Amino acid sequence: MFGSRDEMTLLEQTCRVVVERAGYRLAWVGYAQDDKDRMVRPEAQFGYEDGYLASIRISCLDGPFGRGPTGTAIRTGKPAICRDILTDPQYEPWRQQATMRGFASSIALPLTCDKTTYGTLNIYATEPDAFDEDETNLLMHMSDLLSFGINEFKVHKEMARINEQNTNNAKLLDLIFKHTLDSIVLLDRDFNFMRVSDTYARVCQREVSEFIGGNHFEIYPSSFKDEAEDVKAGKYVYSRSERPFVF
Repeated sequence: MFGSRDEMTLLEQTCRVVVERAGYRLAWVGYAQDDKDRMVRPEAQFGYEDGYLASIRISCLDGPFGRGPTGTAIRTGKPAICRDILTDPQYEPWRQQATMRGFASSIALPLTCDKTTYGTLNIYATEPDAFDEDETNLLMHMSDLLSFGINEFKVHKEMARINEQNTNNAKLLDLIFKHTLDSIVLLDRDFNFMRVSDTYARVCQREVSEFIGGNHFEIYPSSFKDEAEDVKAGKYVYSRSERPFVF
């Protein structure tokens, strides 16, 4: 499971392990959607599915399509079991399609991140009451590992997105400073020069290199420093203009 190269491979490998090694008939992973019906969308599956997932609707809302194991596990964050698909009244919306494929009992195991359940690992057996306490605990441990793996992939994906965004922002900033005809200055939190535009340096009758690393208020002592400190502390946008502008 932990040799997976991406999230989808992890989901598929987990489902395969459940069926091939644990002997269950079908395993699939579903994620709750953010639509108004809060439908659960299958993401990966392995085993004897035979069109089952395309034939059913599952929601995680507390309604007729959300009171089976999957919807219940997502709402409660706890494992939910249907011990006998043939007789459980809560399973009525899916009973016909399930029994046609030889499913007799099922369990849904929550997938959770930061105390929020976003999906389930769903497992089906060919015999009723297949999930005793020991088996449930073992499968819950597997779903916890799966949750950990999914969350790791999501963190890495978000970090990659942020890095890409930062790279794009840096490229945009380069273009702005390279081509602008305006006087633009970029300072750090201590008011040290990080970048200045060519126009700014030319107006100040200095070279760009003379500014970098220098402190704005050491080069240009000004009463504006107190105002700038207030802006930094308050984290708000500040605007000031003068004619002529005094640094």
